[in-house]
Amino acid sequence: MSPHDQVYFAQLRTLLFEEPTQRIFDIILTLFHNWEDSPERDVGIQYAENHLQSWPDEFRQARPEDCWRVFPSGNPSPSFRLIRHLHFSPTEFRADEARKLVHTPYMQHVKSLTLASNRIQADGIKIFMDSPYLAYLEELDLDYNEIGDEGALHIAQSPHMSRLKHLNLNSNGLTKEGIESLMHSPYIQGLETLHINNNNIGPDGARCIAKTAASMNYKELHLAGNAIAEGLEALANTPALSQLHTLILDYNHIEPRSAVALAHSPHIRQLEVLSMSRNNIRDEGAIALAQSPVINHVKELHLNANSMTVNGVKALAFSSYLGSSLRQHSMKRLSTNILREESQKLEQPELQSAKRKELLKALLETKS
Repeated sequence: MSPHDQVYFAQLRTLLFEEPTQRIFDIILTLFHNWEDSPERDVGIQYAENHLQSWPDEFRQARPEDCWRVFPSGNPSPSFRLIRHLHFSPTEFRADEARKLVHTPYMQHVKSLTLASNRIQADGIKIFMDSPYLAYLEELDLDYNEIGDEGALHIAQSPHMSRLKHLNLNSNGLTKEGIESLMHSPYIQGLETLHINNNNIGPDGARCIAKTAASMNYKELHLAGNAIAEGLEALANTPALSQLHTLILDYNHIEPRSAVALAHSPHIRQLEVLSMSRNNIRDEGAIALAQSPVINHVKELHLNANSMTVNGVKALAFSSYLGSSLRQHSMKRLSTNILREESQKLEQPELQSAKRKELLKALLETKS
């Protein structure tokens, strides 16, 4: 082994015994980028691969230029196989670039692929879906592209998507037809996270998600900006959503009746994040949620711009299910007079002359 190779090996060993971080992984890729092609470098890559097996995948992210100097020209570095998350910067992804990428055997090592804002259309996504080298993909981020319902069908029909757990199709021009294709796919089973914000799936699309939820494993549903309206009622009545911890429903024309249905759900009881801003749930929906065990574990709650009056705010502020930080957020929206009226229930005469800060503290220490 040449002195030059010995230096690189020594540096590599030192890096691999550092605490795993994204920064250390970036340095490792740079080291291989600078290490001239040789049998010793290949041995180094194998050595790194063996040690990196114990690293969390989240620290093994890269961009194409980190492992492919002049993509799509030439060939990728063998260090490509060390990568688990591949991120493409927003650009316009051409068909020839897509073909070159997906025909690279190293892609079989990639578990997460981010192609957000790349103007990918249906024919472009088909190139990806036809590649057997994507068979180990667990996460696919196509946020803000142009695949439409036809592209969703290509994803649904791909036998290489059977390991997919996290799918992001925000802002892709989907309608209920696209969602039906995905939900009835014989290959996509066990999805844990689905992002389809800012499409147009409507109530029927939400009903389709509810109807097929038993074949999935949903932990997060991001459905903002889809006009699902009364389709929320089907989701609320779905036993298969019992493990859901994040539900995003902003901008969906949701009326009080549907919010009440969610509040009365006997299945959705593990929510930690609930966002329903920019709807029309009004006081009726807010009060129903405030009195519901559905919000018992919620740590992040967004109900802004819902035609709510002080009555809805009061219900949230004094909910027996919400944690103190969320109750405080609502209390701060109430006038000092209302806080003083509520403090009378505590039978603490000294509070009648207390300042606002003292009233808030006393009320927060008492669950309704």
